[in-house]
Amino acid sequence: MKNAMAKTVDDETAGLAQSWPAAVDALLGPMYRFVRALAPAEAVDDLVQETFVAASHGIRQFDQRSPLWNWLTAIARNKIADHYRRSGSRGVLTEALDMLGSDHAQVQRALLSESALPDEICERREFQALARAALCALSPEQQECLVGRYYEALSLDELGRRLGTSRSLINTRLYRARQALRQAFLRLLLRNKEDHQESLP
Repeated sequence: MKNAMAKTVDDETAGLAQSWPAAVDALLGPMYRFVRALAPAEAVDDLVQETFVAASHGIRQFDQRSPLWNWLTAIARNKIADHYRRSGSRGVLTEALDMLGSDHAQVQRALLSESALPDEICERREFQALARAALCALSPEQQECLVGRYYEALSLDELGRRLGTSRSLINTRLYRARQALRQAFLRLLLRNKEDHQESLP
């Protein structure tokens, strides 16, 4: 019985390996958008490539009971975490906070009051670096909800199909993910502000 089950798994994995080029073609665009939401622009190409290379090498270890997309994004998150460890993300965030200057207080007030920020602040590279760091602090499920909905512009039904859940549950997850992102952003701003003040003479 065990031999028969093992053969079935091997056959299924071999079938996935054969269809791998088509899967890469289909998921390349979404993966770029996912990584772009979490990593700096200059690192995106390398991180996407590293993700698919690692996936192609480990394709026989993929458990097909879960969606292929979930497996790929788990690999991508590991690659992104490695990138931030190598690049010293703490220094990058401190520099981004300093460059926000007087806008720091406005960002903090907006987050506390849950009001919208002006486009000119949201489009600043420093703000986006902090936003990516806040997004990275969320759970994988929260990341996928926010990236799928707001970076990829997926409908609630499309996002539900990707994550294997209902439209109503997606609405609940999105609400909680937005709240978690706001709190993560606030913690990041306050922590870096305290660190900056402690470093002053």
